[in-house]
Amino acid sequence: MDYNDERHEYSEGGVIIPSVTQILYPSSGPWFTKGSSDRGHRAHELCAEYARDPSDKYLEEPYVDAFVLWCSARKPQWRAVEEMIAGKVDSFRFAGRFDGLAIIDGLLTLIDWKTGVKSKKFRAQLGAYALVAKPARAMVLYLRDDQTYEEVMIPPSELVLGIQEFRAAIRTYYAQAN
Repeated sequence: MDYNDERHEYSEGGVIIPSVTQILYPSSGPWFTKGSSDRGHRAHELCAEYARDPSDKYLEEPYVDAFVLWCSARKPQWRAVEEMIAGKVDSFRFAGRFDGLAIIDGLLTLIDWKTGVKSKKFRAQLGAYALVAKPARAMVLYLRDDQTYEEVMIPPSELVLGIQEFRAAIRTYYAQAN
């Protein structure tokens, strides 16, 4: 699978595969500002870099400091970081990239780190990734600019709801595309 970062576009053999975010938010456009997008992208890159190599080399940045503090407290055993995935619901293809997959408290945990506000929209996003990653549970890790963090665990019942929401969204997306 290929990824074009500039266009946020996944493809395979020249065939475009819609992303999880395109499927969940096809016509509403981004729900974030350009500034928050840039901030989140930079924080994601630096957090992923730290997860891959937890050294003192990372650039000091408040959101990353929060991530480092969380890693120190929770001691995740990373299985994958910023991993590209591809999956199907029925015959409908999708692609995306999850932030992290780690063993925490003995359980395989799918982790999505966010630098913005809380939203229930993230449940369907995690549900899509869970279809491929097969975690025991999921969490949203909110990183704040005051160097604090908040873990929001997504219990299995909520993750199932997120999968159902994503299944409905992908069917709608493909129905409208035809």
